[in-house]
Amino acid sequence: MTSPNDLVVVYAGDPFETDYVKWTLENNGIQAFLKDEILGSIAPYYTAGGLGAVKVTVAQRDIEEVNEIIQQINKMNSEE
Repeated sequence: MTSPNDLVVVYAGDPFETDYVKWTLENNGIQAFLKDEILGSIAPYYTAGGLGAVKVTVAQRDIEEVNEIIQQINKMNSEE
């Protein structure tokens, strides 16, 4: 059974992308954490996910709001 406090991966990408996503989430009042940040940065081929090895995680309770924010980020990126 999942708890509202369980961490869920919501985004995976390179270190620059994931830092931006984490920063955006935190600026919207959502606590976010990076997973595999060090190993994903120095040896991305070694961790699960290949080049997108750095992951952004958030609490399960924030997942709906996070999905909306990530959709906005993706929309802005596709317009550039």
